[in-house]
Amino acid sequence: MSGHYPEFVEGRLRSGLNLLAVAGLALSFGILVVPYGGAAPPTSPTSASALLGFNNTLSYVLYIPLLVPVAWILSTFIRWPKRS
Repeated sequence: MSGHYPEFVEGRLRSGLNLLAVAGLALSFGILVVPYGGAAPPTSPTSASALLGFNNTLSYVLYIPLLVPVAWILSTFIRWPKRS
């Protein structure tokens, strides 16, 4: 059994790397930039990131949905060993 791409054709590899780059940028933007623009937590700030307005809850909520595409795209590059 092989990975999703049985043969690495240059076009497929390039498009896969482009998708990986876009998904990685979306993940980075979603967990590092968006939480600063989100609503501040209702409790008083208890950490340096909270003092700067970083919303950890929003970061965690965005982390999983944005990590799934990155993991799926990376899984297409895995070559599974053939069973004999």
